[in-house]
Parts: sequence; structure tokens; C-alpha cells
Amino acid sequence: MVDCKPISTPFLVGSHLTDIGTSYSDATQFRSLAGALQYLTLTRPNLSYSVNFICQYMHAPTVDHFRALKRILRYVKGTYHYGLQLSQDSSQTLLGYSDADWANCPITRRSTTRFAVYLGHNLISWCSKKQTTLHALVTLRPMLPCFCLCCCGTLMGTSTSSRTPDHPPFSSETPIRQQ
Repeated sequence: MVDCKPISTPFLVGSHLTDIGTSYSDATQFRSLAGALQYLTLTRPNLSYSVNFICQYMHAPTVDHFRALKRILRYVKGTYHYGLQLSQDSSQTLLGYSDADWANCPITRRSTTRFAVYLGHNLISWCSKKQTTLHALVTLRPMLPCFCLCCCGTLMGTSTSSRTPDHPPFSSETPIRQQ
């Protein structure tokens, strides 16, 4: 992997991995690399979705899963200078965004929900999580980011405002605002 060709995306758009396929010969190596990537997501939230997706297959990785993991590593090699940039900012604006892929898993039909919370220009909290139950898709999805944003606002004594061009959302959805 030292001499691998860097790539511009960590995951192929529209690709779906399944449990079906040839088992990967060294499951311990797969788990070790996937675990290392999990630690990297602490400072590289752009990897959260793809690493989360790969880690769902740690119990029985296939050759296709390992190919996807190697793709993430190739992306990391080409973007090693990426990471969270924290800046001193006089703005105390608290802003949150959320998104869900709505039953995108072809096997379980469960969704992955994501959210991000900014304080000024700094990303202070984010999450990417696959729904545990199907009914939670309807009830928890709208509430979780709102709850997180309200808690952060209460703890920090700030309020939220409307979307700014400096903070692109995960999707074209309207940001969650505390009134």
C-alpha cells in the first residue's frame, strides 16, 4: 500500500456490499486495519460513512470488503493533509445539519443517519449511525439531531441561526434551527 495510487473518493457511489462472496483469508488483518481507520475518523469526519460501512462486515469479511477497505486507504494516502481545522472565531453561532439515506442497505433496508454541529466555523460534533430498528427510522431520525443541537446550545448558552455558505450541509436539506 506504500506505493499505491491515491484516489479522490473513499467509497464508490452507489456500490453495495453484501455478506455473500469469497471469505478474506486474513480476517485479523482486516479487523486491525478497520479498527485503525475508526480511530482516524476522530480527526477525519469525512471518512465516517465509509469506515462505518466497512466495519459492519468485521465479523466475516470477504474479498470485496477488503477491496473497499483498500480503497479507503488509497483515499487516505491522497488526502493525508485533510483534517479538522479549528480556528479562533468570534461567532458563537450554533448550527446543525442532518441527513439520512433512507433504507439504503439492500439486505436489512435500514438507513444511515448523519448529523454535524458547528460552533462558529468549527465542527464540534458529528455522528454517522445505522438505524438499529426499522420503526426508529420514522420516530428518531428527526429528533436526534434536534436533541443534540438543543443540548449543545443549552450547555454553551448560544442560539442557532440560518445556514451560511461557510457550512455546507450533508445534503440539500434545510438546517435544523432552534427557535
